[in-house]
Amino acid sequence: LSFREEDLWLKVMYESRMQKYDLAVPKPLQITKQPSMQIVDEGTQQQASSVLTRSIDAMTIEAEFHYYHNDFQQAHNQTKAILDRDPFAHGCLAFHLSSLVELKLARELFIAAHRLVDGFADSAEAWYAVGCYYFLTKKYEQARRFFLKATNINNYFAPAWLGYGHTFAAQDESDQALAAYRTASRFFSGCHLPPLCIGMEYAKTGNLQVADQFFSHTLSICSFDPLVFNEIGVLRYLQRDYHEAARAFERVLQLSHDSVAPTWEATLFNLGHCYRKQLRFDEAAEVYQRALRCSPRNASTYTALGFTYHLKGDVDTAIDHYHKALGLAADDALTTEMLERALKDASSDASAFNL
Repeated sequence: LSFREEDLWLKVMYESRMQKYDLAVPKPLQITKQPSMQIVDEGTQQQASSVLTRSIDAMTIEAEFHYYHNDFQQAHNQTKAILDRDPFAHGCLAFHLSSLVELKLARELFIAAHRLVDGFADSAEAWYAVGCYYFLTKKYEQARRFFLKATNINNYFAPAWLGYGHTFAAQDESDQALAAYRTASRFFSGCHLPPLCIGMEYAKTGNLQVADQFFSHTLSICSFDPLVFNEIGVLRYLQRDYHEAARAFERVLQLSHDSVAPTWEATLFNLGHCYRKQLRFDEAAEVYQRALRCSPRNASTYTALGFTYHLKGDVDTAIDHYHKALGLAADDALTTEMLERALKDASSDASAFNL
């Protein structure tokens, strides 16, 4: 496309939409030197900046950029500002509602859903909001019904198809989930989320080779989503390629904005497993401690930490962590068995010392 000099604002908006998956772009809607426009005077740049500052569409592009870069708080702040200025700006609603789900703001989501149903009952976004609320509160049957209603109103509303698939995936109904994700993929062909979800379902059902193909396709679309690398790490771990799995999990932590958020506890836990499998016990223990900072009452992490110290030969520390795990989950059979073994090992060591 060719743009006139006075249409600089329009060119910047088009470029920002195309660059939402570009890691080299730290911020959207930046007015830089345009190669297709030989000279852009200061007045034109100021005019473009003024248009972009006032434009609801430009604000929506910025919210979309933040959402796809996993900065859900910033995306929510942006969409909230848009809706405060224009309650009818439905172009940002999908990002607004999805950000509320990611941030687990159930009360705000409940209010938003009620307002949308009261004012726009014939819109797909209204019933998508209701579905998001029920999904967040783990009422998957009700969520499924409202996501389906949203797709009946607008068959091309891809976020509702994704939500519909998520309700099946949450209940391990992979065939129905895959069907919904494939529909979303057809309607949302430029987005990396549908193929990522398809790959996750194939990995869940043990079809690792097909899952690998979908993850590779996802990575070719979006190379900066931590969730993509997290799923690749899980896949490599299942394939017993612990070195590559660790690299993928390390990449997740590099890309995440806040590596101590509860969201990344599972990634740290998995990375610790990879280090332990490679006999890198000190690194594994450090990563497990970071996982505990994310979720201090996770019994599995204490068990894994105890097992790591047990393998390292530090039986007393292992026993201490096994006891902490059983304090949180007293009926855990694995931890109980490992504690018994550790106590036997400690007794054997004490007997040998006495001799």
